[in-house]
Amino acid sequence: MPYGAHERRRAGVDVDAYPTTLSNLFGVAGILVPLGMILAGIATVRVGGWRGWRRLVPLACGIYAVVLIPLLFSSIDKLGIAAFFFAFGVVSYATYSQPEPDAAAIGAASAATA
Repeated sequence: MPYGAHERRRAGVDVDAYPTTLSNLFGVAGILVPLGMILAGIATVRVGGWRGWRRLVPLACGIYAVVLIPLLFSSIDKLGIAAFFFAFGVVSYATYSQPEPDAAAIGAASAATA
């Protein structure tokens, strides 16, 4: 039994509901992370504030997050998760190495959408 489960059970709390609730929250996060990264990647490509390889990194990370879902049910699940965290590290490095976006490209993109 999990730590403290005896005390919660004596208090009338359903201790068997905790793992189910936590699993459901992980499932929701597993859908929201790829969706958020893909939307951020599309916005990054459309605005064009980053140049070169940095421009495609958030989109590639989001696409890999979608590819990771079936990998979680295979024998290489830990390798897939490690690559997922590496991809987020690359996104962090892209943000750190060029923290200021290209203002001229953003201005051109906002004028084109207006």
